[in-house]
Amino acid sequence: MARYPLLPNFQIDREWPHQVAIFDDLCCYTNYEIIASFCARLSVCRKTRQVTAVWPNGKCETHRLHCFKERADAQAFIDHFGGVHFDPVKDRVKGRRDAWIRSDAWTKVTESGPLKVPAILL
Repeated sequence: MARYPLLPNFQIDREWPHQVAIFDDLCCYTNYEIIASFCARLSVCRKTRQVTAVWPNGKCETHRLHCFKERADAQAFIDHFGGVHFDPVKDRVKGRRDAWIRSDAWTKVTESGPLKVPAILL
C-alpha cells in the first residue's frame, strides 16, 4: 500500500482551498469506502483533515474536512453527500487551527446524503 507524506496544514489550505465539512462519524467504516469510490470516479484528488466545530450552546463535534483543488469538485461532493463549505481563512479561530466556531444552531446529524452514522457509534 502506498504511503503519502503528511502535508502541513498551511500547504493543504493553499493547494486545496475548497473544503467541505462533514460530521466525522459519517466518514468511517463503509462510508469511507463510499466517499473514496465517489471521488475516484470523478478523478478527484482530495485531502482530508479534522476540525472541531463549537456551537453557541457549547456543543462540540469533530468534523472531517474534505479538501479539493477545484470549487466544482467540492460542490459535486456537497451535492452528493451534503456537508458545509468551510473557508480555511474565515471559519477557523485565530491562533487555533483545529477550532471552528459555528453561529448556527446545533442539530444531531445521523445521516447526510447516502451516508449514515454506523450503528456502533450511535
